[in-house]
Amino acid sequence: MTQDVKTIDVVSKVYPDVRETIDVSVYGALDADKLTDTVKIEAEDADLYYDGKLLTQEEKATQPSAESPFLANVGNPGTGYDPELLSGGNCLRNFQRNDMRVDFMIASSENATVELTISVCMRTSAQTFGSCYAFELNGQTVTAADNINVPKGSGFFTPYDIKIDIELVRGINTLSFSSGNSIGKNNPFNFDAISVTADRAIIAGMDAVGA
Repeated sequence: MTQDVKTIDVVSKVYPDVRETIDVSVYGALDADKLTDTVKIEAEDADLYYDGKLLTQEEKATQPSAESPFLANVGNPGTGYDPELLSGGNCLRNFQRNDMRVDFMIASSENATVELTISVCMRTSAQTFGSCYAFELNGQTVTAADNINVPKGSGFFTPYDIKIDIELVRGINTLSFSSGNSIGKNNPFNFDAISVTADRAIIAGMDAVGA
């Protein structure tokens, strides 16, 4: 496909009238000069979906309410907020029972096992990661972090790091973290950042991928 292709139609061979249109994005070559062994992405810069709708940065700062929006550094941040503790001075918060999804994208020059660090903020009671978020890598469920306990904190903005190994594929990898009433994962941890570490310079952020 060329980069001007935005959709493709999948058509049944048996029933030609049965078809589905799929949105696609065609990326250019990976800039080898930007490959590194560690990539960190702040949650506030990731793609955030609210009830299936991708939010703009402005919407992150005003929804679900102006008083307590998804961006912690806007409105009334709440108990224990200290930007000095947070990676990048900010995080995503106030997901509550809403159906939310945070997508992070990492490019890799080859298939590889890497270490993923998930930085979430402790709550006022200890909980397992899997009680708050469902994690998918490239559409496949990953359960390695589900039973990891995040200890009790004094507020809602002290980061805690969870480390697991994941398998990246060559190309663009999407790491998705979902919560909400529809999947039985309410009141999740505030989300600070993720970091991916490889044993050599094979990974990059999306700024290394050609348009």
